[in-house]
Amino acid sequence: MSNSGGSSSRNKIHKGKGPSKSGDARQSSSIQVRANILPRYFTLEKGYGIDQQARPWPGVTKTKADFAIRCVQNSQPKKVCLIKDKRVEHESKSSKWEEAVNQLTNYMTTARANNPNPDELMYSIVTVGHYSRFYELHANERELRDYSTHSGSPLHFKRNEPEIDVILCELVAKTQYSNSTEADYSTATAQQPPSWE
Repeated sequence: MSNSGGSSSRNKIHKGKGPSKSGDARQSSSIQVRANILPRYFTLEKGYGIDQQARPWPGVTKTKADFAIRCVQNSQPKKVCLIKDKRVEHESKSSKWEEAVNQLTNYMTTARANNPNPDELMYSIVTVGHYSRFYELHANERELRDYSTHSGSPLHFKRNEPEIDVILCELVAKTQYSNSTEADYSTATAQQPPSWE
């Protein structure tokens, strides 16, 4: 989780150049990337759990995000980050990005109402194909803001890997239960980063 300039300590994503995928195969591949990367940061040792939400039958209105990251303290689970996934073929469609943000906003306001501490800041990730945008939801607000340390532009999981690594490290530092978040973040960023292979 290093934020230094040394290339040896950077996370690397390695993907084989297989045949072109389409439809559900590409969507499944996109979800697998998320399912493999997120647990490297939001670990069980730090009290996190990652739920992949059940996908509804065709024609059924979806009421949950695709993934929910929970942190547990004193046996009370708290949702700290929700992730919304869209298919690879929608990467360049602004309407699909807007739709995903609107859906995720609804999921987050519902999740906030059920959290032990509903006034705490919540975070979210909208992923369309290989690109992600990071957001936050403040107390008493119903609209997502761009994540505070990033411009809001979409980040590619391979080409923008260092930026994504920094943001995910920050999200862990901001959401884990600790007496000294700043000290924990300094320690975390000094450690060897998890491999994205």
